[in-house]
Amino acid sequence: GDNVTEKDKTERNKYIAKLDIVHALSVQNLSHEEIINFKKMLGVGYCAALHCNWEEVDMAIENATKYRNDRNKERSRFLLLKAATIYLFLLIGTFLFFIHFLPTHPHLNVFWGIFMGTMGSYVSIWTRYGKMDITGLGTPRIHYLEAFARMLIGAIFATVIILVLKSGIVLNDILLSTSQKLVYALIGFCAGFSEKFVPSVMEHLIKEQTNK
Repeated sequence: GDNVTEKDKTERNKYIAKLDIVHALSVQNLSHEEIINFKKMLGVGYCAALHCNWEEVDMAIENATKYRNDRNKERSRFLLLKAATIYLFLLIGTFLFFIHFLPTHPHLNVFWGIFMGTMGSYVSIWTRYGKMDITGLGTPRIHYLEAFARMLIGAIFATVIILVLKSGIVLNDILLSTSQKLVYALIGFCAGFSEKFVPSVMEHLIKEQTNK
């Protein structure tokens, strides 16, 4: 209007540029309703900029940015947990098929341990997902791959610790006096649940061998 000074016009352009930057932020993982809410918050900022209410513009930018960041993180956690759950059900189905048709397989106890290692990784994902430093900017493909990788690492760690047990280097007396399947399942779960478990065991074994 006629009452808008050149200084106000300059400030308005500056704040509209700020709003445009926030508006261009990635919202690829948000739902349609969440994107609409995000744009509504920015719309309040644009209206405030037209009326030269700079404090309201700053507040709108802050609210919209926080809303978008929080929803992105929530969506990322949802995708990660969803993928991990899908993989777990596929694994359970495969394992049940295996024990049903091959109940006397000589390595069935080993497969129990590997299965429990993957289960440990799944439980670890669920118990720690709230503490994960997630930006929320990754694509769904990245979240699916991350969930698969975490559970695969659990299976690998379980396999490694079972090989250590079968070698007789550690816990040999327990294996002789206790159900092998139970020991493999318990140790496998621990290996999958704790990322530091297997590395610490391997480090301890290496030190023992070095000191001999």
